[in-house]
Amino acid sequence: MIQKFIKGIVITVMIVGLVTPATPAQAAKIDCNDPRLSNNDIQFWNPCDMGVTCKDVGVFTGVLPAETIQKLENGNVKGLAEQNKARYDYAAEKTGVPWQVIAAIHYREGGMDPKKSIADGSLLTAGVSADGLPISSDPNIDTAAQTNHYLNNASNVYDLDKNALNSWNYDDWANAFLAYNRGYMFKHEGVAYSESPYVMNYLDEEHINMKWSKADSYYKGARLNGLYDAGARDANVGAIAVAAYLGFDFKGANIGPGEECTSGGAVQGEIAKTAVNLSWPERKGLTLKPEYEAALKEADLTGAGCGPNGADCGVFVATVLRVSGVDKDMPIGTSYMMNYMKTNSDKYDKVSADNTGDLKPGDIFVVNSGGGEGANGHIMIYVGDEATDGGQDNASASCGERGADRGGNIYFSDDRGAYEIFRKK
Repeated sequence: MIQKFIKGIVITVMIVGLVTPATPAQAAKIDCNDPRLSNNDIQFWNPCDMGVTCKDVGVFTGVLPAETIQKLENGNVKGLAEQNKARYDYAAEKTGVPWQVIAAIHYREGGMDPKKSIADGSLLTAGVSADGLPISSDPNIDTAAQTNHYLNNASNVYDLDKNALNSWNYDDWANAFLAYNRGYMFKHEGVAYSESPYVMNYLDEEHINMKWSKADSYYKGARLNGLYDAGARDANVGAIAVAAYLGFDFKGANIGPGEECTSGGAVQGEIAKTAVNLSWPERKGLTLKPEYEAALKEADLTGAGCGPNGADCGVFVATVLRVSGVDKDMPIGTSYMMNYMKTNSDKYDKVSADNTGDLKPGDIFVVNSGGGEGANGHIMIYVGDEATDGGQDNASASCGERGADRGGNIYFSDDRGAYEIFRKK
């Protein structure tokens, strides 16, 4: 009964610090002289220095830590979301709750297992959940029913208007998540959702591997479990980060994480999209795209390489990988980069391909004639159909000749030999 009693959710987003949630109004008041913008070790958010171009997403920029993205990728969250998409869409149509929010609940409660209910991870065949909730064997009907339960909790615990979801702000969504998981306990103890791993874990660097809060263990002075006392930590990603990863911006718009809110054109977790954003669609010589200039600074590669600032194939590719959060450790220099990808098989797969039909956007092409540091080498990124602005499918720069552009198509060999192709796992 306790479990049934405490189900509920709350959401407030704030990637820049998250200790004290900011309101959208607060977020709009940015002091560009505030030293915290440059001294807080936040790698992907500085609206003054990086020229952020955002769709109206308020406090949450859609930029998740690389560790979070990697964790979700390792868990095949997007693949599982696609596998369960029919039930999420059905529930979304019936309740108005965005499918990404429903998926985030399913992740937290049942690991997105197609055989499990979003109620509490009980099997769809259980009939009644461990929390005492009725479970339907039909995944569509069950998901819709549990989503309604989610809305009822949000209303009962935090007085949220379940009939006016379009008016919900970040705090409302965060509190709704919290209401679904120990919401009464948190409210009684006067603890904010920012202390809940269920809601906030892995949203930013300050909320990684969160410890369970006292409010997760006590209610009305009674000890319900030993999570807090034992110093237990939560290994799973919080609901906000999962929903954001799947494309929810917490104001009702379905944009991809970081896709419409970029620092120097970076799209977190996306090689090809970032490469497109940092490169001209046509040849521009040594003139750099402003987004690329900003990204060079963010990647700490300003002035690096063999040519004028940024006119270096290795510098461009390393910048893309670093600012997208895909691989912050990527070195520069074709020989080093080739060896790095070969020896880090946990990060990269070697791909055999002789036509673009075998490629995926984000595949990295590299050649190094002679194999040494000073050898004649080149590296480039295949962007495929991500190049929607008239540019071709080859994003690259060239030593001393041109900054990043997509003025030509990808090729599999040249006078330096056949290219080796690597794909980030």
